[in-house]
Amino acid sequence: MRLPQPKPGEPLLVSKSELEFNFFPMRRSTSRWGLNAMIYASDPWATIHDALGSAQLADYESADSFLRQAKEFFRAADASGTPESRPLLYYYSFMNLTKALALVRGRPNIVGKAIHGVSDDQTAGHAVTTAKLNVQTPGSSSVSVLNELHVAVTGQPVFPAQVKVSELLLHSVIAHRLWAYAGDRKERFISVERVRIMHDPSTRTIWSTITVRPEVLAHRGWTVSKVRTLSGLSSDFRPVDDPAGNRIFEQISPITYTGRPSDVVMDVVGVARPHLWQTVTSAPPYRRYYLLLTQPNEQRLHQIVSAYLILFWLGSLTRYRRRRPRRCHARRGIGPPSFLLRFPALGEASSGSSSLLNRSSCCTCWHPSSGSKKSRAQPSSKTRLTAPSFARATSPCETPVADCSL
Repeated sequence: MRLPQPKPGEPLLVSKSELEFNFFPMRRSTSRWGLNAMIYASDPWATIHDALGSAQLADYESADSFLRQAKEFFRAADASGTPESRPLLYYYSFMNLTKALALVRGRPNIVGKAIHGVSDDQTAGHAVTTAKLNVQTPGSSSVSVLNELHVAVTGQPVFPAQVKVSELLLHSVIAHRLWAYAGDRKERFISVERVRIMHDPSTRTIWSTITVRPEVLAHRGWTVSKVRTLSGLSSDFRPVDDPAGNRIFEQISPITYTGRPSDVVMDVVGVARPHLWQTVTSAPPYRRYYLLLTQPNEQRLHQIVSAYLILFWLGSLTRYRRRRPRRCHARRGIGPPSFLLRFPALGEASSGSSSLLNRSSCCTCWHPSSGSKKSRAQPSSKTRLTAPSFARATSPCETPVADCSL
């Protein structure tokens, strides 16, 4: 089938340079949108602490306490010599970081009695192929940590549901190949070659394009039509012709601006972002994007929410069923011991405009939402942390630091 021609346009220039796509390329000052500054951070915990201090919180002491606990839980997990002890420590680190984020979002009820917001379904079994989690809505007298996280990253409260652990695992970019290999499945993540923001001055519109190399689709056995449908792109993007032979998905409805194109860049990012998964690496380009393909009968969750649920399940498994981790495996001998050694505590921060954790990248590259100047330190070659994305693993095809959807 002959594909339509792309819209006439050129890459968007800001300050005479092409605007690099990320989740937070622009920041808003008191009067207008401006280009976000880039900071290289070798210590993400110090970066988060600095952001927390600039958030001007009414209950700074509680937020700071949650952050310090998150840091210590993570360090304890990172230094652990046994895979069974890591998941619970990583989970509590993640949970405390979520509490700090909730305070920054102006949700003070997180201080006090809070519940996890998820429980293990004791009747479903404990193997990866059978285990299920029950997502709970917060009650009138308690606050759900999972719900606070869901509100922070999606803007919507969590809905009660039963989630299959086997479907959670496919949401992790880093653990995905283990998931596919263990069950003889086709890989569901499609690596994106490039995301660009295009500009047509004559119509005063901008839009985004997502480029995928044809050999990536051929290697994984997916067609353009299937990728568009199963990734959720069909509602906002269409495939267009490319003389170079790449597979390009173009935003269907461009965004119109009246003043400057940079004023509506975040609107364009908002269209593309829900369809993209992100990992952070310790080397240029520091971030990579992916499309996740899910079948109609599978649950599709936010990247960070799925990470929280995976860590809860792993922590519950190793805490309450101590003999189960070495027996609870899928196929080909891939069980939790090797899985925990390679699987990171995934992470993302938030999608809002508050300063804490509102960054376009997690580890080596950070775009602060404030306009304050920061020192530029070169990233350490040993950097393995993200904030709050934690990782110990590498993928067979690249060297990600962590899953991240910042």
